[in-house]
Amino acid sequence: MRDSEFAFLLMGVAVGAAVGLAIAPMEGRELRGLLAGEAGEGLRLSKAAMERSREARSVATDAFEVAQRARQLRRPL
Repeated sequence: MRDSEFAFLLMGVAVGAAVGLAIAPMEGRELRGLLAGEAGEGLRLSKAAMERSREARSVATDAFEVAQRARQLRRPL
């Protein structure tokens, strides 16, 4: 992406954010509270997803070790 395209992208994001805040249906304090609550929920969900992925990795590692051991124990007929 060229520098000029990136500059236009940033300007578009800034204008969009400004317009969104200008026509927001809530006061600033309410909106900030809502955004903070949603951010906290997103953080909680991402931590839970990370924990599930750690558990899934552990299960996959265990399965891989079992498969390796089974391959080692296999004897030709």
